[in-house]
Amino acid sequence: MPSTLFDGKQLSYTDSGAGEGQRDKPSLLFIHAFTCNASLWDGMIARFASRYRCLAFDLPGHGQSEPNDQASDMGLLADCAAAVLDAAGVETAHVCGLSIGGMIAQKFGLSYPERAASLTIACSTGRLAPEAGPMWRARLEAISSKGIWSQVESTMERWFGEGLMARFEPADLDPIARMIATTTVAGALSCGRAVKAHDLLDELPALTVPTLVIGGEKDLSFPASHPEALAQAIPGAKLVMLTDAGHLAPVQVPDAFEAALGDFLARV
Repeated sequence: MPSTLFDGKQLSYTDSGAGEGQRDKPSLLFIHAFTCNASLWDGMIARFASRYRCLAFDLPGHGQSEPNDQASDMGLLADCAAAVLDAAGVETAHVCGLSIGGMIAQKFGLSYPERAASLTIACSTGRLAPEAGPMWRARLEAISSKGIWSQVESTMERWFGEGLMARFEPADLDPIARMIATTTVAGALSCGRAVKAHDLLDELPALTVPTLVIGGEKDLSFPASHPEALAQAIPGAKLVMLTDAGHLAPVQVPDAFEAALGDFLARV
């Protein structure tokens, strides 16, 4: 897994464009959800790698990337995305982010509009609901005092609620639980603070990048009001709500997610 140094810390990423002729393809950068890692996108990368040079990176303290205390700032996480593109020699890319990845995509589009060919913001929000503040405070306190294992069961239930878990075999769910369990406490705390502080909704009308917003109709973390608010705030944004999708739409409804993303990218 290649890596680069950013802010003195190792950032690990994957790159499907190492082969001959691959670098001529348009680039597509995937950004994973909180307490996951780049491998969450393996299925989508397999679907898009014939058409796009696909990159994905581990957020600080997730997967193989080193923790960075400064990752509590969404601006630094957007800078991480830019650093990965720099390391891969990519000037512009389509950026697709899930959950916190979608928040980072928003900040990236505002901070680096010249480097974003398009944005896809999936299962995310521009502003947390008021009641989410105490929930995130309790969540971060539990991670700090009890460790990341304390979050596995509740996170899986939230991501695969509304009857979605019964549709999957343990072999499908175990890799996701393992991603959560192997996230460092430092990485979860810093990125969790970035999520807790996220509030870009009033800035999003300044976005000039073609944008797709994807929501899951059974997403318990960010129900329909959140993607709807994003699509309303971003000029010209397209909204797609996916049936039978919870918070991990690319994993739960991969065919529908690929169709929505592929159609959007083909039109940009």
